[in-house]
Amino acid sequence: MIPDTSSDRPDWRNENLGTMKRVALWLANVVGEGNTFTKQQLHKAIPGAAQLDRRLRDLRDYGWVIDTDRTRPSLGPTEMLLTRAGDPVWEPGATRSLTRQPLTHHIRDEVLARDGFACVNCGLAVVEGPLEAPVKIVLELAHITPLAAGGSNTPDNLITLCANCHKLLDNSRGSFSTDDVWAQIETLSTHDRTRLLAWMAMDHKPSTPVEKAWALYRRLSRDQRRIITHRLGRAVVERTESEFPSY
Repeated sequence: MIPDTSSDRPDWRNENLGTMKRVALWLANVVGEGNTFTKQQLHKAIPGAAQLDRRLRDLRDYGWVIDTDRTRPSLGPTEMLLTRAGDPVWEPGATRSLTRQPLTHHIRDEVLARDGFACVNCGLAVVEGPLEAPVKIVLELAHITPLAAGGSNTPDNLITLCANCHKLLDNSRGSFSTDDVWAQIETLSTHDRTRLLAWMAMDHKPSTPVEKAWALYRRLSRDQRRIITHRLGRAVVERTESEFPSY
């Protein structure tokens, strides 16, 4: 598709515009729906802009669909596809129409605790890896229904995701059809379909007690984890000896 260079739009090179507006205008005027681009091209077009990648992600709250190689395997590792242009955020008042109430610490803590302090998609906890070289995982709150689509900042519309899964969710909005989802469901066993149906009814995938314990354990310091490991090992041995005494 040929980029839309409508003269009615502001010039994306105008540094007085906000970064998100400039990104949206560059995508609409230079890239165009159905065409690919790279972050390198974006950074070259708008050099020195603050939080450029974050503003690109923010556009998804306004209905912009931007795919990567994760959601479109045909794309190269550095390519991105402007699948659909969303709301014209450069128009006066467009961004104010999106009510974005700040998430309180209470709501954030409630959602994180509910989800076991782990990504509900891949299961990564706050800290992963061996004790000698722990890796900190960035956990974020994601909106099930985007704010631009009428979603809210209430716990029932929020889930815990790691940064990678959050990007995957943002990039995949609008990229899958009901047929795609159903095709995946048809590969499941009857048992897994029943579990999935229960999650759908709750609109949430609950963590099991052992998953919650694991997530909490991974939040401990190295020394604290050694204490828990030793205590659990001793408890398992004692329980085994009591259930299967030697004669």
